[in-house]
Amino acid sequence: MIVVMGVLINCHNKKELLGRVRAFDWYCNMVLESVLVPKTGKGKKKALPVIKDRLTSKIFLRGDISLFISHPFMGITK
Repeated sequence: MIVVMGVLINCHNKKELLGRVRAFDWYCNMVLESVLVPKTGKGKKKALPVIKDRLTSKIFLRGDISLFISHPFMGITK
């Protein structure tokens, strides 16, 4: 179980990022830390989807990639 406090960001490439904002500027370029990238993969035929979450220490995100930035919240994932 991973507990991350931060913001949820939806990107143009249909990916979601969940992490803490360390710094940002006028153009919404952001430095995120403790970033969780949720990803679901396909298992074998007739199998349930496999959840593959990836945790990254720091990411620089350009402002033109982000579509939606949510308010800070606390999320719990499995």
